[in-house]
Amino acid sequence: MNPIKHVIDKGLSGLQVDSLRMNQILSKAKGGEPVKRKLPLVLVAALVALSIALTAAAATLLWEHYVLEMKQKEKSQGAYVTWPVDDKVALVKNLSEMGYIEESEQVKTLLSQATPEEEKGALADQLMLALTGQKDVREIYSDLITYALLGPEDFWTSAQRVWWTHAINSVRDTSQDPDELVLPLGHEVPEAEAIEIARAAIIQVFEMAPGALDQAQPVADLYTTKARPDYRRWMVQFKFYKEGTSTWTERVYFTVVDEKGEVIADPDVGTPSLEEMAASYKELEALKKASKPPIIQTYINYVEQENYAPFWDWSLEAKAAFSREIRPMMAQAEKQGELKQYFTQEGRVIAGGNLSLYTAFAYGLPGPEDIPQDAALEKAKQALVDACGASRQSLEEAASVFVYFDVTDPEKPLWKFFFGPNWVEEMAPGKAYRAQVDARNGEIVLSEALNWKELKGDDLRRF
Repeated sequence: MNPIKHVIDKGLSGLQVDSLRMNQILSKAKGGEPVKRKLPLVLVAALVALSIALTAAAATLLWEHYVLEMKQKEKSQGAYVTWPVDDKVALVKNLSEMGYIEESEQVKTLLSQATPEEEKGALADQLMLALTGQKDVREIYSDLITYALLGPEDFWTSAQRVWWTHAINSVRDTSQDPDELVLPLGHEVPEAEAIEIARAAIIQVFEMAPGALDQAQPVADLYTTKARPDYRRWMVQFKFYKEGTSTWTERVYFTVVDEKGEVIADPDVGTPSLEEMAASYKELEALKKASKPPIIQTYINYVEQENYAPFWDWSLEAKAAFSREIRPMMAQAEKQGELKQYFTQEGRVIAGGNLSLYTAFAYGLPGPEDIPQDAALEKAKQALVDACGASRQSLEEAASVFVYFDVTDPEKPLWKFFFGPNWVEEMAPGKAYRAQVDARNGEIVLSEALNWKELKGDDLRRF
């Protein structure tokens, strides 16, 4: 089954959506064919509304086809930032023709043969940054563009999420995936009914008040698993977002409703029963309300201060302040044999595991006798090029650059840098790089290449 064709047939039945027809729709919507006789005002308004709806639908369908090509281009050529100017111009041109980018003077200049190549590249970047709302060209890729055009994924139809999953899977290895999103065949319990079944079950098992999930966004996806490919199930989620956002999920309740309308646990994808989840939730709520040891509360304070960003993304100032405050507390707790209290009975880390990694080294701030960060970064890049065969371009375009100032040995402070691959490279066994620079004399202490796919979370923290 072709999921894209199914979406087209289902969403616009009776509308021929080949490329010619799509362009005709867009042309008419933009005033390409004038109305030749007067029509009643109500009918004109209805036609305008229909024209707008068809324009939006056709533009969406055009992008759904085009993004597949873009993903293949990202896989073969790299992220947008690395593309030749002609390819960047072609992307903007297509988005403009679809109606997503206004046909402004900037676009006209971009498409003019008289415009110099360098200026075209800069214009294309400006237009794509404006479209996606980003500040760094390195952050532009097909996923981000899709979300900018279609909105947050949770608010799409389930059919759109099936299409999107197939689009993503077209450029990645799916051999280890336990499940796959699918379109309904007709014999399953309908999506709307599955949502209401899940809502009632969650409210009952979690002992909620009626209407407790009314403000949540329901998200339902039909799936099968490799273990049971003929058994269809709805994963139904109820998501609460941080106030003022539509992507920052603060709380979510979920369960599985099978094709017959039964609420089930699904070991195929690791989803426990509602009863198990409710018990865990109560335990977690009790843990949150309980008084916390000073170490844990200090850690939580910094996490909140840094807007829940991972430790490696904290500013140098935050890492230094955290290190000065928490390391003596950790040393004292370890001396008194109290670190074990930061783990649950099952051995699952609450915070102690992270803290032991984040406090393995002492972090501080450079002084007047230390080389500046920019100079150290330049030395690190050159060392990785010379000693590890890294390309200058890959280092300049690295999506993730983690920076630490290590003062564990105050007589020999170190600048530490980690370069992570960009999004496209993450789909393959790409390289990551690590370098350490003596902050006093600028000598290279360490330079090494790492296999990105073999790295674990702890490797990103242990610096």
